[in-house]
Amino acid sequence: MNNLEYYLNQIPEFEERLKKFLSELEELGLKNMEKLTIDHICIQLLEDDQAQALLDEILNLGGKILSNAEFKGRMIYSIKLSTSIKVLDQKVDVLELPFPEAEKGLPNDMWEHVEFIIPGNANTLEELEANIFEHFGIENLTELEQKLNKVSKSMPVGKATDKPNPVIKLEREKGTEIKLHARSLEDVVSN
Repeated sequence: MNNLEYYLNQIPEFEERLKKFLSELEELGLKNMEKLTIDHICIQLLEDDQAQALLDEILNLGGKILSNAEFKGRMIYSIKLSTSIKVLDQKVDVLELPFPEAEKGLPNDMWEHVEFIIPGNANTLEELEANIFEHFGIENLTELEQKLNKVSKSMPVGKATDKPNPVIKLEREKGTEIKLHARSLEDVVSN
């Protein structure tokens, strides 16, 4: 069995973790989140050689690197897949493949997160929050911040030509994360 096939066989277990998390988020007011567009999926691997082997395999199968950047001393690749991956009944054709981060503390190789696009083309975190409030009909993130393992906000800085793409990360536990952002990764890195 090749690397990619091995990891694809783990998608059903990842979907079960996501469905449980989505159910919890629905109880907190984020209803029908799975109907939002999934922009991409991320896999975290523990060893550099495993990440390199998976990257090489995907590229040999016709995948294309959309972007690659060093972040916290490691490379992170965004790859347009030649064949979509089905996640939560959606076809996802972009994979985020970060090389291992020592302090991540994951117990094993795993699919870690999906990123959903929130309508509204926000350029700032404040605009993204306002779009989330409007989309879901909630007033603030306070209850989420109290009930979840982690809620974090970031404004990733890429190349000067990249479009702004504020992100809010919701974490249930290590290896089960959902990120909300304004634009697709392909849109952000396109010039």
